[in-house]
Amino acid sequence: KGVRCPVYHTPSSERYQTMIQGSTDNSLIPIVYGGHLYWSSFMRTLYLLHHVPKLNGLVDPPPHQFTCLTIFREPLSRIQSCWNFRMVQTKGTRKKAVPNFANLTISDMASNLVTARSSEGEGCLNEPMRIFSDFGPNEDIVNDLVGAGEDIANIALNQTIERAGKCVVGILERCDDTKEVIASYLPFLASYFKCSNHRQKGKVSKGDLDDDQVDAVLKLAKYEQRVYKQANIMLDTLLRLSRTS
Repeated sequence: KGVRCPVYHTPSSERYQTMIQGSTDNSLIPIVYGGHLYWSSFMRTLYLLHHVPKLNGLVDPPPHQFTCLTIFREPLSRIQSCWNFRMVQTKGTRKKAVPNFANLTISDMASNLVTARSSEGEGCLNEPMRIFSDFGPNEDIVNDLVGAGEDIANIALNQTIERAGKCVVGILERCDDTKEVIASYLPFLASYFKCSNHRQKGKVSKGDLDDDQVDAVLKLAKYEQRVYKQANIMLDTLLRLSRTS
């Protein structure tokens, strides 16, 4: 059925806390979390949920041992889809109707991609950095890494690549390869991963972009393009390892 994109739920209610308090039954601890999870905030959630003792003098929580799955999408296609869903289909924060992405002028595309926000307060640029980097909660920075400058952009880029590299990595456009890797590294998910399924189809027609529109988008998405390139290398590595093991 899918999940609401910016929201994830963890069993942190009083009932849940009462269930596990003082219990040695590990089956009460959640095993799988699903959704669009922000790395930094999820680390904090795990820290609180699993009762990691607070250590005097330490600000950062101790590292958690877990396995994660993340799937990347080609940036141009992802940004167009994101805009048509977040800004058009669900209206975004603007009172006036927002044009289909393919109908934006070059100047509007360049400016609106940086400034527009969804009803959840999110833009459409740099989604991998929004998820994995420490700048994810700061929309003004993460949605405009080109404007933020090389130093900040490179920190976000490096954090994203490093943290994504701790996960099983898939690529939307390489579904069969992704399925093979999931079957090898996360076999309990394999039967649920079907390339023939296409869920959450948008209600807004995609439309075709001309060359100038493509250039305008890719200039703003240059850091996400680098991440996508690295994600493909990660998937290639996982495939090679799984086939030779």
